[in-house]
Amino acid sequence: TANDDTEVDLEGIDNTYNIYMVVCSNLHNAYDGANHFMRFGRGTGPVVYEDGANYRYAMHGFQSNTGEKQEVNDGSATGIKLIDDIGTLSGEMCDFVLYLQAPSATDSFHTCSWQGAHYIEDASQLVCVLGAAGYTDDMLAITGLRFYASTGNIASGQYDLYGLAT
Repeated sequence: TANDDTEVDLEGIDNTYNIYMVVCSNLHNAYDGANHFMRFGRGTGPVVYEDGANYRYAMHGFQSNTGEKQEVNDGSATGIKLIDDIGTLSGEMCDFVLYLQAPSATDSFHTCSWQGAHYIEDASQLVCVLGAAGYTDDMLAITGLRFYASTGNIASGQYDLYGLAT
């Protein structure tokens, strides 16, 4: 659970499951318009979170009232942008589900995908978000995930990690 935290770490990812799922609910950033990011972690005791410009992501958003499309991508980022422009006005919040496939594999680059929803413009617009990302610097096993806001802290939100397949 986030409570005015600069980052939220989910650790303990190993070869027990082939797929891990993160459910984030009722996320609120401390600053209006901040984006929500994630990084992969490697190793144990302590987990080292990779911040080199080796992440690639593509995200599409669709607004409910206008049908306006948002396309966000980066081929050389220091983190994965999961949600763009989370507001802080009354009713604005974010939920998403993220899937991490084969985190213990060491023979290929790692990928993740997610879907989510968030409100903007005083909750008058619902945005549907779909995205995918990868890390291409090395093929080391992933043992943790770090979530953080582009500006300020994560004011509140629930993060739950589940193993899905063996």
